[in-house]
Amino acid sequence: MSRSKQVVVVSSWLMLAVGAACRVGAPESTPNDPPAVGDDPGPGNSDADTDLMAGGRIEITLYFTHVEGVIDGDCEAVRSVTRTVAAEPDVPTLAIRLLLEGPTEHERSRSGVSSPFERDGSMPGQQDLRRYFTRVVIEGDAAVVEFDDPMAWDYFAREACRQGAMDAAFEHTLRGLPGIARVRHRVAGREVGDERGA
Repeated sequence: MSRSKQVVVVSSWLMLAVGAACRVGAPESTPNDPPAVGDDPGPGNSDADTDLMAGGRIEITLYFTHVEGVIDGDCEAVRSVTRTVAAEPDVPTLAIRLLLEGPTEHERSRSGVSSPFERDGSMPGQQDLRRYFTRVVIEGDAAVVEFDDPMAWDYFAREACRQGAMDAAFEHTLRGLPGIARVRHRVAGREVGDERGA
């Protein structure tokens, strides 16, 4: 891809990210609003301890694209958002399901985040990535994010900036969970790329 085309693609993605974060109107505050968002402590941080359950609730830290960081040229810039949700036995799968659903309107306006998983319109018939997601499988110290439909490959063949944003969101979210040091992806039984190490 020529440099001029790369600039156009990255510029288009930036406009999507900024537009998603700059929604009109202030969100209503509810008792379920997430707590204040701190700076990104990085993957594998013990502060993102999701083992703490109380009364059937669990605290999960998700990492979304930080719009301001992308505007400044860092395609992998993320910002953490902590939510307290109903506990489920499979915490990694729960975390990725929440991540793929994207930030709430409150998180977008308050924290300046957007979702790197939104459809970009480049593929006719492309569905929301969460439609293809099945589960996270733990293999040793690696978390394998599994998708059951070959159409999910479209998301792993995006231009470099959007791909970097996706990878960063997956990496930081899953490596913040206990025992996970690496993240891989599997689409319709086939591995996507190489393992990423700590």
